[in-house]
Formats: sequence, C-alpha cells, structure tokens
Amino acid sequence: MPIVPKSIGRQYRGRTGKSLPDQAGPRFIGDHSRSGRPVAGALRIVTFNIKFARYVDRALRLFEKSQVLQDLDILALQEMDEAGVEKIAKRLGLNYVYYPAVVHSAHGKNFGNALLSPWRILEDRKIFLPHSGQIEKMQRIAIGATFKIGKQKVRAYSLHLGTALEILPRQRKHQVEAVLVDAEKFSGPIVMVGDMNARGIGRFLEGKGYFWATKSVRRTISLFAWDHIFIRNFEGSPRGEVGVVEDNRQASDHKPVWMVLRLDGERGPAFPKRRPLLRGKVLPILNFSRRKKKKGTEPSGI
Repeated sequence: MPIVPKSIGRQYRGRTGKSLPDQAGPRFIGDHSRSGRPVAGALRIVTFNIKFARYVDRALRLFEKSQVLQDLDILALQEMDEAGVEKIAKRLGLNYVYYPAVVHSAHGKNFGNALLSPWRILEDRKIFLPHSGQIEKMQRIAIGATFKIGKQKVRAYSLHLGTALEILPRQRKHQVEAVLVDAEKFSGPIVMVGDMNARGIGRFLEGKGYFWATKSVRRTISLFAWDHIFIRNFEGSPRGEVGVVEDNRQASDHKPVWMVLRLDGERGPAFPKRRPLLRGKVLPILNFSRRKKKKGTEPSGI
C-alpha cells in the first residue's frame, strides 16, 4: 500500500469528478499587471497547491507577509477555481491564465491549474495527461504559457500529477512525457513546476535534460517533498536560492516552494556544500551533496 498523507487519502478515496474534455476551455484569463516593472537580474518562481482553493484569503496574507514571496515573476497554482485565481491575481497585480481539469465532487467547483505573472502572456494551452486513475478516474492536466519577460520569451508549465492512490510510478512518468512533448516545440528557456505527487519524478526529468532546482528541498507536504521546480535552456550554469515557506498560515496542506534564479551573472553568497535539513533554512541549488534516503519518507515504488 503506498504511503501518503492522511489528508490526501481522505481527499481522493472514492471521489469522482465531472471531466472537462474540451482542450480549448473552459479558459479564464485576467490582466491585472501594474505597469512600469523593470526587468530584474533574477527570476522569482513560486509553486503552491492551495487545497481546493479553500483558504484563498489565508494564502493572500501569506503572499503579502512573506518576504520570499514578494516580486514574483512566475507563480504556479494547483487545485484552484476561477474565483480564487482572480482574487489572488487582482490583489497581487498579476496577469493569469487558468484552466480547470474537472468539476470536483468534493465541492462542486472547478478544479485546475493556473499560471500568474506580472509579464505579458503571449500564448497558453491546456495539456491533458494520460491515466485518469484506477479508482476515481479523475482527469489530470498541465497548463503551459509563454511569457514575455523583458526581451526574452519564457515558457512555463504548471503541473498536477496523479497521486500514489491513483496511478503507478511509470504512469506518472507518462504524464510528464505528455508535457515534455509540448515543451520540445519551444527552443527558449523553460520552467516546469507544480505538485508532482512524488519526489522521484525529479530523477526522470533530470534524465530528460532538466535542472532539478529544488532537489535539496524537503517537507513540502507533511513528511514528503512533492512540490518542485525544474528549469531548462537558461544561459550559463544555474545559480540562485530555493526554499520552502515553513509557516503557510494554514492556507493549505502544502507549503509554497520558491526559487530565485540569477540571470545577471552574479554568484551571490557562497552556498554551503552540505545540504541542511533544518526547518526554516534557505537551501542552495548548487554545491549540494547526495544524501542516502531514509526509509518510509517517500511513497513506495517511487
């Protein structure tokens, strides 16, 4: 039996949702960006699964009070409805695109992924992921969007993969491959983020040429590290910082995961070679050593 947090088991066991099979929609967009933002020497990228979009007001207070969540360039959200995305985008001054995957039976609302940014959205798409699940048959999706950040086009993806209760590890790889097929059509910088529902998928993406920026991150939900950020096709060796917002103000069962990717060539402070596991610490994305995994800290088979 796969090891998953109790909240995940309660959330999905025996539930079904109404699929939304149209690739073109429903599609929700908004333009709330505040003009005059300069191009910085770094990209700040955040992913956050706000469970069922239930506590959006708490999430907003978290975004407004947490220093590491300020001045976002790309924000990926999962388990959202359109009202929650609109509220967050309007308050933070961000443009957005949102596609629901299903109407979820847990609350009767749309349930899907969003991408938000202060930068202009040039194009977007909804990507259906294979393997809807062995029990609840819930459709999973990823969404992609191309942003114009300064003079550069950047493609971003927000993913929400199947849980260990729904699919097998190899099927989760198939879901990622559906996104990779779309990403191969884009030659510029790529950011792939979201709730992977397994840490092991990171090794698979590394094998596909992606840099696993959040490899050192731990405990993004309960004892597990399921929320991650991957990048590809950025110039030079990746430099920057990553971390987890430990106090999520009870906005979700997940915690926000963030990354600052340096684009200006500055190395900043030296990163420690040893990967710290203490709570509340900022973790490096470079110069970390591999640690032996502890038993019972990840879903079986991952």
